[in-house]
Amino acid sequence: MEWKENPNKLRQKDGDARWTKKNGATYYGYKNHVVVDQKSKLITTYTVTDASVHDSQPLVEMLSEKDRVLYAYCAYVGEQLHEKVQKECKGINIQVYETGYRNKPLTAEAKASNGEKCRVRARVEHVFGQMKMSLAGTFC
Repeated sequence: MEWKENPNKLRQKDGDARWTKKNGATYYGYKNHVVVDQKSKLITTYTVTDASVHDSQPLVEMLSEKDRVLYAYCAYVGEQLHEKVQKECKGINIQVYETGYRNKPLTAEAKASNGEKCRVRARVEHVFGQMKMSLAGTFC
């Protein structure tokens, strides 16, 4: 109510951004979702959502028929998501980084597999690192 009564204060508020929590910290704003070419490190597809949208939500819409392999973090696990990706982009190879759980550590085979996946996923992280460094560590 206070916002609506004070137009000067309302002008300072971003009405499209949303709140989210990550590791106990609270954030307000937006998220970048990108598809990056493995070889060139160029962003081929991107979308921006408010911060409350789960990382997996825009995934299927961002993939195209030319994408053959999907390297993703453990936030993208789940049978429903895998089925949806396979249905929309036939023949795509899904490579998800695996994590261990309490009393269920990763096997040596899973650790080796994660090492291969990390090499590719690091190229995507370079894109975000460049964004952050070119903005002098600031948020926009």
